[in-house]
Amino acid sequence: MASLGYAAASASGTTLTVYGPTGANLASLTCYTSWAGCDSFIASAPTTGTYSLVLTPPTSTSITGGAVTLSTPLAGTINVGDPAQMVTISRTGQTARYAFSGTAGQLLRVNWSGASIDPTPGINVSVAVLKPDGTTLSSGSFSNGSTSGFDVAALPSTGTYTLVFDPSQAVTMSASVSLVTRP
Repeated sequence: MASLGYAAASASGTTLTVYGPTGANLASLTCYTSWAGCDSFIASAPTTGTYSLVLTPPTSTSITGGAVTLSTPLAGTINVGDPAQMVTISRTGQTARYAFSGTAGQLLRVNWSGASIDPTPGINVSVAVLKPDGTTLSSGSFSNGSTSGFDVAALPSTGTYTLVFDPSQAVTMSASVSLVTRP
């Protein structure tokens, strides 16, 4: 959600809660008016059905306008050892998920360069490597102008892993990214 309008200013945040078809709370986060936006990440809808999004403004005011956008993550593949490729998220609130094949015991490193994050300075992009079961194996983050990376823990099994890019406060980003074998 981005650029919400309020009837009165408040230092408190607006809470966004996602409920599944059974009424179970799947995700909840608080967004603040000083942010460019914020996003809620659900890896996948656990069942078919109707989901609900509930926005709860600060108690001292009401929401008078704004935008809430639903989207699926950008999806792609990244191959170990290939040249760096651009990862670009051009719509606020979106994430990117890149699948790659890995072998049990393999040692990898995620590298990035030329990171550009808009529109808010001082914001980070979270980067995570998910195991085939969807749980996090390793993670790091980068900021605007960053050139760095992180070592991935030894892959626990052979299978398809996922490299996830999740900008905080729903900003846009781009970076040149590679996945390489390390000694």
